[in-house]
Amino acid sequence: MGQKDMTAKILEDYNDVFADIVNVLVFRKREIQEDELVNGPTESIYKAAGEKYREQRRDVFKHWKHANLTIASFGLENQSEVDSDMPVRVMGYDYASYRSQIQKQGKSDKELDGIAKSNRIPTVTLVLNLSQKDWDAPKTLYDWLDMPQAIQPFVSDYRCNVIDIHRLEDEVIEKFQSDFKQIAYFFKYGTITTKQGGEKLQHPQEVVDFLGAFSKGDFREAKERINKRLEKGDVVSMCTIVEDLQKKAEEDGRRLGVEEGHKLGVQEGLTEGQRIEIEKMTLKLYYKKYALEDIAELVELSEQEVRDIIDSQGKKL
Repeated sequence: MGQKDMTAKILEDYNDVFADIVNVLVFRKREIQEDELVNGPTESIYKAAGEKYREQRRDVFKHWKHANLTIASFGLENQSEVDSDMPVRVMGYDYASYRSQIQKQGKSDKELDGIAKSNRIPTVTLVLNLSQKDWDAPKTLYDWLDMPQAIQPFVSDYRCNVIDIHRLEDEVIEKFQSDFKQIAYFFKYGTITTKQGGEKLQHPQEVVDFLGAFSKGDFREAKERINKRLEKGDVVSMCTIVEDLQKKAEEDGRRLGVEEGHKLGVQEGLTEGQRIEIEKMTLKLYYKKYALEDIAELVELSEQEVRDIIDSQGKKL
């Protein structure tokens, strides 16, 4: 399992985050309470024609229960890359859920995973596109298949619900009440800024792990600072995370400047070392996906000067 997939699953497995995602993307309002969610099985076994039994795993799967009655099941599938076979994969996941309802005859209530024997409940799977790229692959079985037009009326279609997180409007993102709001803003703007607000994070360590995995930045020291804040009982928000990242960037910048100055070995080297420090720090912040205005503020240059440094390395904002 990749680091991106693991960090996303860990955060989304929290009931407050899971319920929030479903409430905003499915119901458009607060419908599910976090204490109404029960973990469902993420593994299932299937046998393809002429093959041995195989195991398939979905990312996060939960049952929605109210007054001891299971109403529906929801699954989240995270995709950091576009998968052209997604309609078939989702069809397999959902079929496994429905098949388990057929197979429950004769089992005790305790073995039924909270689903009454007489119930036939729906399964909803959301595919979260966690990238900056639009989903340009098939979203339905019809799109996936190559078939003659004449037989199409006899072939059942199946749709997967793909959500391009980076395409969500700000007004939709603002409806999120959990830490996923910060994740959605990160994918929408492709960076981490103080604009994401000072709201308290309920799962700050998991958020930092998530951002670290998807931004390829080094968040280890930021996580250590967060742990110290939590030990002191401080509130951790995106503002404090950005603050900790900025402190590390400033410390790295000072260290780089001193090292370059010593290498030159002359007083003039101090000026040259400062220039190199600024350029290296600018590029380092750029690779960590800081916003242009934040880079300019940190290195004390104009936004155009920052652009010139990045362009000189063959990079484009």
